[in-house]
Amino acid sequence: MKQHRKSHRTKDCQLCDKLFVSQQHYDVHMQRHAVKFNACRNKHVQTCSFCEKPCSNENELSLHVNKVHLQIK
Repeated sequence: MKQHRKSHRTKDCQLCDKLFVSQQHYDVHMQRHAVKFNACRNKHVQTCSFCEKPCSNENELSLHVNKVHLQIK
């Protein structure tokens, strides 16, 4: 019975808040984050001075700061 209950537990992604019923689906999802992260690391990255969010270019950083931190739409 314990094994059955364990099978219904969810795993949540700390990076994007998605929920997964199986460990296998969670692992595949996390590998996708790793691929995206490594691709971004290889680009010239601009970092937000408010929250340290990496942005791929100056324009993306400006849009992020305006929308998230200055609440300009």
